[in-house]
Amino acid sequence: MYLIAALFIKASILVLYRRIFRPSDIANLLIWICVAINVVFYLVSITIIAVGCVPHGDDYKTGGWLSPIYSRRCTSVSGCVTIASGAIGTFIDLYILIIPVIFLSGLQTRTKRKAGLLAIFAVGTA
Repeated sequence: MYLIAALFIKASILVLYRRIFRPSDIANLLIWICVAINVVFYLVSITIIAVGCVPHGDDYKTGGWLSPIYSRRCTSVSGCVTIASGAIGTFIDLYILIIPVIFLSGLQTRTKRKAGLLAIFAVGTA
């Protein structure tokens, strides 16, 4: 469930950024790259867990969902996906956090106002 939630939360933040930074072609490109990475990674992760954690034909002879072979296989698959999800999820989070920093730093306004806007974006993605 976490992977599905993370996919939609990150995608919704990126769609919001797309509305905010619409005039910039570079921002649009950066956002679409992140959307593509986000969708591909999480869909592949969900597929790997779904395929790895469904009992196979032999598992039903020894208890199906309660089979010890099934439990070991599912634990090893989900463990690998969890580690990858942590690493790539952190990369995507930092990427999402950096996008507004790049474009807000170029604003011609007071430093205090820029810091306030950066704080709003930082709290919104945390």
